[in-house]
Amino acid sequence: MKKGQVTAYIILGIVIVAAFAFVFFARSEFVKSVISRVTEREVIVPLEFRPTNELIKDCLNGISNDAIYLVGIQGGYVRTVNHPTVDYFGLKAAYLNDNGKNLMPSKSVVEKELTDYINLNAKNCITNFSNVEVTNVGKTNTIVTILDNSVKTEINWPLDLKSKELTFQFKKFDINVPIRLGALREIILMLIEELIENRENICMSCIANIGLDNNLYIEVFPFNNDLVFTVNDLSSVINERPYKFIFASRF
Repeated sequence: MKKGQVTAYIILGIVIVAAFAFVFFARSEFVKSVISRVTEREVIVPLEFRPTNELIKDCLNGISNDAIYLVGIQGGYVRTVNHPTVDYFGLKAAYLNDNGKNLMPSKSVVEKELTDYINLNAKNCITNFSNVEVTNVGKTNTIVTILDNSVKTEINWPLDLKSKELTFQFKKFDINVPIRLGALREIILMLIEELIENRENICMSCIANIGLDNNLYIEVFPFNNDLVFTVNDLSSVINERPYKFIFASRF
C-alpha cells in the first residue's frame, strides 16, 4: 500500500471518529435539555399547598393587570415623574409627541416599568394563609416580555411554606395577560408619525382609518391647546372594559 493511501485512510478515520464524537455530544446535550424541560413541567404542588399556590398566582395576576393598566392610561409609563405629562382629569398622560419629537418609550423601557412595578408589589400577595405558614420569602426576580397579542410574565420567587410537618418551596409563577400591548405599541407609533408628519394639518380621517384597520376606537380631545388621544382596543379587555392607551400631543 502506498504512503499516500495510508495517509488518506488515517485522515478518513479521524473524520469518522470526530463525526461520531459530535453526534454523541449533540445527542447528550439534547437529552439533557429534554430532561430539564420535562422536570420543570412535572413539578407537582402537594395537595396541602395548592389553594395557597392559586391565591398567590391570582394575586400576582391582578398586580400584572394593574401594571399593564397603568402603562396604558399613562402613555407607556408606570412612573411619570421624569417625563413630560399633562394632568388630564386626574390622569398623568405622557406627551409622546412633543413639538415634533417622538417620545414613545421603547419596548424594553415599558417592560422594565412593568417589571419594577411587579417586583415592588409582589410582597402584598403574602398574607396569613389558612393552614399554611410562609417560613421564608426570597427575592423577586421578574421577567416581562411584551408580545404582539399578550404580555408574558415569569416571576421567579422562592417561597418556603410549611403545613404541619410538610414543607414545600414555590419557585416560579407564570402569568400571561391577553392584552395585545406589542401590536398596540406599533399602532401608536404609526399615530405619532402621522401627527409629526402632518403637524400643520392633522389628517383626522387618516387617524380614524388606522383605528378601523386595527379594531380600535380612537378618541381625540382638545385640552389646554394640546391634544389628548384615547386609543380603545376593542380586541383586548382589562377590568371588563376595552384596554385603553392614553397619550398627549403638543405642537
